[in-house]
Amino acid sequence: MKIKTRNRVITLDPPPSPPLQSALAKFEQQFTYPLGAGGSFSVEHGLDYSGFCRAMGAARSFIVENDNQVKAVIGTSIRTMVTPEGELQAAYICDLKTSPEANCGRALLSCMHSALAWCKPQAQAAYGVVMDGTAANPAIYSGRLGIPHFTAAGKVAVLQIALRAPNTGSACKPEVEIVSEAAARAQFARLAGGFHCPSGSPQERSQISPLWLATTGASGCLEDTRKVKRLVKNDGSEIVAAHLSNFAYSDVNAAALMINSAATLAALQHFQCLFVSFPWQDCQSIVQALPALNMLVASATVYAHALTAGNPWFVHSSEI
Repeated sequence: MKIKTRNRVITLDPPPSPPLQSALAKFEQQFTYPLGAGGSFSVEHGLDYSGFCRAMGAARSFIVENDNQVKAVIGTSIRTMVTPEGELQAAYICDLKTSPEANCGRALLSCMHSALAWCKPQAQAAYGVVMDGTAANPAIYSGRLGIPHFTAAGKVAVLQIALRAPNTGSACKPEVEIVSEAAARAQFARLAGGFHCPSGSPQERSQISPLWLATTGASGCLEDTRKVKRLVKNDGSEIVAAHLSNFAYSDVNAAALMINSAATLAALQHFQCLFVSFPWQDCQSIVQALPALNMLVASATVYAHALTAGNPWFVHSSEI
């Protein structure tokens, strides 16, 4: 007869111990995401599980473990958010997973209560980003049992642009300027409207040195997340992806120029694809302005507590 053991909630900030690291890696492998015809991929966070959240601000991960098996995980980060009414501190729920096995609802609830106890004294609002098509969303499981209610507050487009190895004899010269981090961040702050947060610390998550970019009408940062988050195909190979973060623009033409230039720069650094996200309301016009790029278009919904709907959201793809 097997003796049942109790769930325990582990608060994680530094890298986990080797046994917990192994249990987390096994837990992550349960979650796969579609990739083209018949393919799929999973996410690997490597040795430092909380590094992804920590690159965005003060962070904690909460892990429910039982008998050396991870049952649920919530990753949180406290962010300074700019809203139409001014700045506030917001808790970003940047990772939330529960084991596919039955009877894990109690584990998730324990995880949520632990995360809430840490976030509530530090933040006036909270939000999370969920890719559309996900089976369960926060509007369904929040608003009861002591969990604040999250509602749909905005929608963002997420482009995955396939990159080809550049022909050095005919490669297009990027039409953007590489500038200082301060200059690119200042340009983003001027151009981003609605709800947005500064783009964390790309140098903490990116294997390449982040390239801070600007034009008169757009801002960007070419980075990757490979230090803290890798995408692995079902055949074991890695999807080597770059991100255009810190992305804001004055108009569609400026947005298209920045995306095209970032794609050229990413291809020159041998990335296989480039991700970029922006408010959904601009998706059709921006995609139409990029006819030469081979891309997949996806959408995600921002669910928020204590934040009003109706404004655009600028969310960095490297932080989804």
